[in-house]
Formats: sequence, C-alpha cells, structure tokens
Amino acid sequence: MKYLLTLLLTLSIGLAHARGAEPAHGSHADATTARLQWWRDARFGMFIHWDMSSVAGTEISWSRKGPKPLDGPWGSPAGTGGDPVYDALYKRFNPTKFDAKQWVKTAQDAGMQYIVFTAKHHGGFCMWDTKLTDYSIMHTPFKRDVVKELSDACHAAGMRFGLYYSPRDWHHPDYGVGDNAKYHAYLKGQLTELLTNYGNIDVVWFDSFGTGDSIKYWHADEILALVRKLQPRTIVNDRCSFFSERVPSLIADFDTPEGTVGKYQFRRPWESCYCLVDAAGGGWSYRPDGKVRSLDHCIEVLARCATGDGNLLLGIGPNGQGEIPAEQAERLAQIGQWTRKYGRSIYGTQGGPFRNGLWGGATFAGNKLYLHVLDAAPDVIRLPPLGAKLVDANNLGGGAVGVVENAGRLMVTIPDAGDAGRAHPDTIIEISFDRPLVRVDGRVETSSSAVLGMREVAAPDATVSTSSHMKTYRQHLNTLLTGTCDEPFAFHTNEEKTPWVIIDLKRSQQIEAIQIENRLDLCQDRAKTLTLWVSDDGANWKEAWKAPAVADRWIAVPAVEGGDKSEGVTARYLKLGLQETKPTALHLRSVRVYGK
Repeated sequence: MKYLLTLLLTLSIGLAHARGAEPAHGSHADATTARLQWWRDARFGMFIHWDMSSVAGTEISWSRKGPKPLDGPWGSPAGTGGDPVYDALYKRFNPTKFDAKQWVKTAQDAGMQYIVFTAKHHGGFCMWDTKLTDYSIMHTPFKRDVVKELSDACHAAGMRFGLYYSPRDWHHPDYGVGDNAKYHAYLKGQLTELLTNYGNIDVVWFDSFGTGDSIKYWHADEILALVRKLQPRTIVNDRCSFFSERVPSLIADFDTPEGTVGKYQFRRPWESCYCLVDAAGGGWSYRPDGKVRSLDHCIEVLARCATGDGNLLLGIGPNGQGEIPAEQAERLAQIGQWTRKYGRSIYGTQGGPFRNGLWGGATFAGNKLYLHVLDAAPDVIRLPPLGAKLVDANNLGGGAVGVVENAGRLMVTIPDAGDAGRAHPDTIIEISFDRPLVRVDGRVETSSSAVLGMREVAAPDATVSTSSHMKTYRQHLNTLLTGTCDEPFAFHTNEEKTPWVIIDLKRSQQIEAIQIENRLDLCQDRAKTLTLWVSDDGANWKEAWKAPAVADRWIAVPAVEGGDKSEGVTARYLKLGLQETKPTALHLRSVRVYGK
C-alpha cells in the first residue's frame, strides 16, 4: 500500500492555510460534513493489513515477485504473468487462531474508535466469500469469510467498520486489458458484494487505480457513484483515481497522507495512515523482520495528527495464525493506558485553534484548550490572542504549570524537558476559558525560561548570509531570525565540511543569550559540532560557544549551567557553523538573539 517505492517515515509538520484558502471539493461537500462528524470526533482508528502474505511474513502484495501491471511509471504492461510462489501462498493459509471479537477488543482497549480492514489488496486475493473468483479466503484450508466475521464483531461491539479495497489487481487476467470492460464489470460486482452483504460500512478506503485516465479508462466516477448509491452514509477517501491525480469530482471526503503526519488543515478533513511496525519497504502487513515503534513515537504521532485537525489510522499486521503478534498487542495496550488517561484531549476535539509546530500543538472543544507540549518544546510558550479570558489551568499529568495572562495573550511555563514535572513525551495542559474558543490566525512563540525578561536585539534591518548556494532555501533566510518559515526548518546549506550562516546585527551590541533551534530528527549526527563565533568587523572571529551535546535547542552566550551565568559578549556579527570531517549540511529552524 504505497505510492512510491520508498516510504518516507519522518514526521513532516506543515502550517495552516489561511482562512478561505481550502475550497470545498466535490458535489457531496455539505452532506459529507454531517456524515464525517463521527469520524472527526473519533480521531483514532486501526488499519488491518492481512491476507495470505502473512504465511511468508513478507510485505502484502509488494513482495510479489511477479509483474505489477499498470502500476505507475515503474509498472509492467497489462496482461503480464503471475508469481508461482506468492500467488500460491493461499493454499497454505489456515489462520485457525483468528478471533474477530478479540481483534475488536484489542482495538477498543487501545482507544481506537473504528477499524478499516483490507478486503482486497493489490495482489488480488479476496478476504470474503466472493462469487466472482476462486482466488479468495473460501478456497484456502480456512474456508471462513473473514470480512463477515469481523464486520459482525464490530457491529456487535458498537465499533465503526470500514473496508479497504484496491482497484488495482495484479492477479486478475482481465486487469487493464483492451478497453478494460471485463475488469470494470468485475470491480463493480465485487464492490456490490461488499457493500450489500455486510451491513453498514462506515468507511470505503480505496487505494488508487493503475495507469490510465481515471474517468475515460477506469470509469472511477461510476465506481464512486456506485458506492454512494449502495452505502449513502459511508465516507470515502481521496484515492478513487489514478494514483495522486487530483480529479476534483473524485477526491471524495478526506485526504490520506501516508507514512507521515499531515499538515495543519481544518477545512479539508484528513487522516494519516501510519505503520505500527517499522520494516524495510513497508511494515503494513505481518513483518517479523520489522520493529514495533516505541510508545513515545506512537503517542507523538497521535498528538501531532489531532493538533493538526486530522485522524490517525494506525496499521497493524496479524500473523499467519490469525493473531495480533504479542509485541504489537503490547504496544496497543500501552497506547490504551495513555488514551484512557488523556483521551479527552483527543476525542471530540478540533485541532487548533491556532496552527501547530515542531513544539507540539493544541486541540480544543467548547471553552477547553488542550496544549500538547512535546519533548522538542522549550519550557515557555506564548499563545496568540484567543479572544477569551483565562479561568483555570492544570497539567493533566499532575506536574507544575504556570499560566499568566498579559495584554490578551497567555504565557505558559512548564518544567523543562527532563524535569520530573514534564510528562514524556507529551505534557498536556488543560486551560479553561470564559467562552467557547474559535479559530484564530496566529502563531505560537516558544522560548526558554532562561531568556525570560530579556530583550530581542536582532533589529528589523539585520541580515543573514550563508555558505550555501541552494536557491530553494535561500529565500527562507530572513525567517531564520523569526522562526516563521512554513518549512519544517528555516533553511539548510549544501553539504560541505564547514557549512555556516552569518547574522549581521548592523551594529555592535551587548549579547546576553542566543536561543538556537535545530531540527534534531534530521540532524542527529550533525548537531554535535555546532559552534558559535562572534566578531566586531566580520573578519576576525572568536569562538564564543560550542554545543555541549546533540540536542534540538540550545541557549548559548551565556550558557546557563549549574546556576552560573556569564557576562555575555559584545559583537556585531554572529557565525554559526559545523566542523565536520565529511561533507554535511547545516539545518537551522530559528536563531533568536537577546541582549541589553
């Protein structure tokens, strides 16, 4: 289940569109708003990738060595052959330990509010009692309708149930052949079975057609119309088309960023689909060679989705016996402990009312604001004006928190990362106001308590230069001093042994502190040599500070260590650079200069 051969699994947190910048799409926009409400309130679901590939423990469909007809620019022509090994795995598929009720209970205990199950992946194997092909679960030693049992279990438990269905089919002999009429009939017949024989289907999750015009060749408009007719209350994702082709009439109800966290986006619903298991080339299905992601990572991804006003569909892969592997089940149970304690900051909330960022973000419901302060955040957060007065504030984890209102803005101070009062990886601050909150077009400012009371001395006429000639990021240089760039980092240099950036304050000043923010997720092997030099003339440089350890944020000149504070330095020019033994790039998010 991927658009590209390589999945990007780094977090990519974008910023908000301006009000009115996200138009409503499709003719069902108004009706969809009502149909989507349960889903937007749910925030958290389980994505199950499971079929006979679990017998081999390899990636679902993608590990098939045979051709992949019409699969984008790297696919093979229609009508090509199969894979005698992969295509025969179903003959050994006998998951006798499959228990649909236990799967549903595991999802519910994790705090998940809906399940989406792979009825058919790209490899063409069907997990229900289809009458249109013998390549199905009913022709395995198991001979049980998995879709039926799982849908019944969900309906009985009050769990919302959705179906993933890939319009691609690398196994079917008529797929993409000629005018595609035979396969189109097969496709419509299978969807008719799924949407009429299994009760309410709350979500239909397509995964893109193959190469060819979405409407003229694949008739995707007819497919979408069929879904609307058979299940009028269902919601449909944005992949009822050829790959990432954005035909307005086909993008349906919600977006689906894959393997990454979506940007802050509140006018167009979205859901990040993300693997619980990290494995080479995927991790969607059962992968014993993969590694279950840490609890901290899972919580951070959930928090980033919710604060961006999106959902998280977390993918698991049951094994060939039909069980959710113990390591995955344990992690889901741990997530459940967290959601039971902090769920009110996730479920039934909206992301916002201001844009999120690397520091974390917020959710809100009525007159309640929930700040999700992640480990990357400093200990001081200034909120934009919210148009409401503070009533109360508390740390849901029980730690200390200070909230001060000044000129319509709140300054929130929490223990620094690593202190006992800071919850790991997400400190959640619940703030109550005197009226319901509404969205605002503002930005959160973050800093360290070490610079409270100091004045920023980088004047508006200060300039920035760099060793890099990368045109893509040179345009962002001016945002380095404000941290307002819409990119995850303000800029990065070319790969050099000594990349640098120089800030010209335009006049010599007494500098008391410099707050430097890096992007640690990309720079774990680069931040350790970060060095600051100062100069009065831009020619003669003096080393003033060196990063004491790999980190995403430092306070330099003076370094606040052991309670001691240096006297600072006097300088006009500041130079930040790396001293590496091999070519590398310098990434910086923001640099703030404080002084007298």
